[in-house]
Amino acid sequence: MIIKENFKSIDEYEGLVKCKIIPPRNLYLPVLPARLIGKLMFGLCRTCMEDGVTENCCHDVDSRALTGTWVSDEIKKAVQKGYKIAEIYEVWHFENVSQYDPLIRQGGVFTEYVNTFLKIKQESNGWPDWRKTEEDHQKYIEDYYTKEGIRLDARNINWNPGLRQLATMLFCS
Repeated sequence: MIIKENFKSIDEYEGLVKCKIIPPRNLYLPVLPARLIGKLMFGLCRTCMEDGVTENCCHDVDSRALTGTWVSDEIKKAVQKGYKIAEIYEVWHFENVSQYDPLIRQGGVFTEYVNTFLKIKQESNGWPDWRKTEEDHQKYIEDYYTKEGIRLDARNINWNPGLRQLATMLFCS
């Protein structure tokens, strides 16, 4: 649902929010990124980031404000850290959301996609140096399954840098 007026509290939304937000002056690690001058930057003043200033900021609120689109959870965290929402322009709210649960290894929209390419990438790494026996092979496969929930196929575990790079690119896209 796309909302363009009569906004509720940010806590009521799950999705994307386009807004103008004012960072605090005294935060050591900024929460929200901003794409400025062709780069993704983290800072507490838009003008200082644009001008490359790293000294103390003396800009007013309007000059410091960031305008962009962020995930609602990022904005909620930013507000907890002292950011102030100046204006909300648009909210893309999703009634149903899904999150991966590592205990039951289910949920999440992209779980199957991620696991497919993570499996290919891991198998393309070849066998670890410490494995010497067939029991070591099985231990490696079982340990990986226990940790990641992905069953590796021993027949596919071979060093293949091209396939590894391809799987990494698809995994990260």
